[in-house]
Amino acid sequence: MGLNGYNGDSITEILKVGVGAATDTLATILGSSIDLTCGEALEKQIKDVDFASLKPAMYVVVEYSGAISGRSIMVYRQIDLSVILSILMNDENASGDFDELSMGMLKEIINQMCNEFALKLSEFFGAQINIRISDISMFENSETIATELECSVVDYVISDSFQFSFGSMLKGKFVYVFDEEFSNCISDLSDGNRQGIKQPVNEAAPQMNYQQPPMQQAPQQGYPQQQMAPQGYPQQMPPQGYPQQQMKPGRFSNAPVNVKASKFPDFNDNPINNGMMAPLTNGNMDLLMDVPLNVSVEIGKTKRKMKEILAFTQGTVIPIDKQAGAPVDIIVNGQLIARGDVVVIDDNFGVRITELVNREVGEKEN
Repeated sequence: MGLNGYNGDSITEILKVGVGAATDTLATILGSSIDLTCGEALEKQIKDVDFASLKPAMYVVVEYSGAISGRSIMVYRQIDLSVILSILMNDENASGDFDELSMGMLKEIINQMCNEFALKLSEFFGAQINIRISDISMFENSETIATELECSVVDYVISDSFQFSFGSMLKGKFVYVFDEEFSNCISDLSDGNRQGIKQPVNEAAPQMNYQQPPMQQAPQQGYPQQQMAPQGYPQQMPPQGYPQQQMKPGRFSNAPVNVKASKFPDFNDNPINNGMMAPLTNGNMDLLMDVPLNVSVEIGKTKRKMKEILAFTQGTVIPIDKQAGAPVDIIVNGQLIARGDVVVIDDNFGVRITELVNREVGEKEN
């Protein structure tokens, strides 16, 4: 038994728009354009979907909620994911091993692509669609798909294959599989039939319906003109013949207010030297002498891109901005105060101060 209301052309066009937006996100991450070729969305039994050309493969499960509910599974070739990692790390000789760091990077990339896919569908249908993705897992066979979709390999799904290329470095392919619930929701929405579709609940406060105030009409001859107000609002002017309500004193009234001038302490008695306050006395300075300060020595510094830092391994050499033999910086609580030479004292490193840095100069350098 097939899917209800299946419309292959309509679903193909919808998936083309959504997957195209997701691929643009991947292109932004990789820093170059990606060419995408979309196949045709076909109704097939799970056992008839071609996964052989993808092996060895890895997959991610996506759960949808909101205006669309259901699940989809994205199956990628393992070699394509390895090439994407090598492009991100700027390492053409990447081993292709998928450690915890690599899997985390790939999941974040796929998560951003899926979010863009859901956003594009939300714009397409004018309804909120949310997604949640699983961890990346190794793909075995059609039974893997059936297990994740909680069905049998003879059940029908919508499958679509895509090919993409990233210059001459990457020519990959992947397959999307959508379960019956998701496919029926897409078919109903695309046909304009929203019955049975879960609409997102709007938790916002109810909106107020404001009505356009009536047009002012000229008063008939012999009658005084009356100030009109919008429906639901009190009259701004009391009707003729009624006394006007008195304002409470002290709140938006014209009653006189007794204002007193502010008084400030006189600082003229404090000693001033050359426009600066007098220094602390010796007794007060003694209170600060036991305050601990952090002293650090900086050999040099540099800036590197994130992909270069992720490629660090044991034995990696990092060039810095100091030449050999140049004095090192002595920093106290984040402020440069001196420079010196590195020495060895009883098998421990030390620094011999050779230059004291003026405070203003040090601030400019930092």
